[in-house]
Amino acid sequence: MKSWVAEVLEQAAIASTLAKSSSPVLKRLSLIIVDNAFEFMLKAFVEFDSQIIGTRVTFHEWKSEYKGNFEKLTHLVLLEKPNSFEKGSIMRYHNTRNNLYHEAQPLTVDGTVCNTYVRDLTSAIERLFGETLDPRALERLEESTRKTMFAETSKAATQVVEVDLDPDCSDRAAICAVVHEFHQRFGKGPKLAEIDYSLSLSGHAVERSRISVRLSELRGGGFVARGETILRPKGRGLAHDALRNP
Repeated sequence: MKSWVAEVLEQAAIASTLAKSSSPVLKRLSLIIVDNAFEFMLKAFVEFDSQIIGTRVTFHEWKSEYKGNFEKLTHLVLLEKPNSFEKGSIMRYHNTRNNLYHEAQPLTVDGTVCNTYVRDLTSAIERLFGETLDPRALERLEESTRKTMFAETSKAATQVVEVDLDPDCSDRAAICAVVHEFHQRFGKGPKLAEIDYSLSLSGHAVERSRISVRLSELRGGGFVARGETILRPKGRGLAHDALRNP
């Protein structure tokens, strides 16, 4: 695989990971990253994988008129490779990204929007570069990227666990599953930071403030013991429900 394609796919994997978070901030970063990946892909295609420079535009025109103008860049690539992507959709994503990046407004981004942009990106990769992308390979790349992203922060937490969670499980169930696995492995209840990093590593990132709220609810409902963070019988049942393959 060409190095620039691998770079784009890694950025897409990071964006896809962040899009799954419940944090509005991480979802905004997801859209910014995937838009950056799309722009990088277009520039790589023009400079390394086509004869656009020299046939459609001069090098001077490329540098002065097209490379720094996203709308002109998309137009130029589509002249060379029609139907490689839908320009209207990409421009809407890009304009949203500009608002996120440049405006002093904490706009809300739906995670499904980020994931749709990632799918459009991978589709464009196949059409522009002729790469056949195996969905399972993309899932493995996302998993590997996620582990790399949280490797250093996991060290800071001292101890961390990874749980194979059902993607549709609730935050409360995911927390119980992490607490149970942590207690099984280390013989003690996890600290807040260790729950935070363990959830992220398990693909179910939750804002730390929300984890605190959910723990309080779980304690009040009799799922988690008061004091040390250890599950009560009801909590073990909820933890079991959170597993992908219990």
